[in-house]
Amino acid sequence: RGGLWPPAAIGTLLALGRLGEHGALALAPAFQEGDPEVVKEACAAAGPGCERLLLGAARHPRWDVRRAAVAALARTGATSAIAGWSALYGP
Repeated sequence: RGGLWPPAAIGTLLALGRLGEHGALALAPAFQEGDPEVVKEACAAAGPGCERLLLGAARHPRWDVRRAAVAALARTGATSAIAGWSALYGP
């Protein structure tokens, strides 16, 4: 714990994020991790197809995780996430 994941594990997260929806399934456990640093790395790794995971992370109790999730949504151009965002926070 403590945010110290080995570089190989972080590299694996990045590779999974490039797999789209298939990668989203494999990334899901990292988004459920108790360590906020791991969740932020998962956000950074997330690619297209990870919108639901990122929307979940956008509700995280820590502001830095929420910021990472929103940045990832913007980076991936997740237009489908707009409806999810509205459902979370209203129009």
